[in-house]
Amino acid sequence: MLDIEFLAVDPTLSKEGVWFPFISGAELLLSRFNNEEAERMRRRLYAENLEVLQKEGPEAEALHDSIQATVLAHCVLKDWRGFTSKGKPLKYTPEVGLKYLSDPQYVDFKNFVENNSQNRERYRSKAEDEAVETVKDTADS
Repeated sequence: MLDIEFLAVDPTLSKEGVWFPFISGAELLLSRFNNEEAERMRRRLYAENLEVLQKEGPEAEALHDSIQATVLAHCVLKDWRGFTSKGKPLKYTPEVGLKYLSDPQYVDFKNFVENNSQNRERYRSKAEDEAVETVKDTADS
C-alpha cells in the first residue's frame, strides 16, 4: 500500500531551492529539476528549436545539451557558496553557471546538479518530515 502523502513535496522548496553540500565545504542551492519555471523554459526552448531537435545526430544532441545547461543555469541552480576561481570568490549568476554547466570539462558538476535536483526526498513536504519524525520518536519510545 502507498500512503498518498508520501508523494507530497513542498512547492516553496521546489521553487526556491534547498542547499546541497558539495565538495570541500561548498554548497549549491538547487530548486527541483522539474519546477514550473524550468518546465516553461524547456518547453519554450524546445519549441523554438523543434526542427533541429527532431533530426538525429550530433547537431541535435549538442542543442539538447545546450538547452539543458541553459535551463539548469537559469532555473535550477539558484546560488552557490564557497566557490572560488583562481583563489578569488566566485559569485553565482546564471551566466557564470552556464559557463560551467555547458563546459564538457565540468560534466561531473553538471551531473551533480541534475541528479540532486531530481532527488524528491530533499523537497518533501515539511508536514511529511514532521510526521516521519513523530513516528520515529514513537518507535524509539
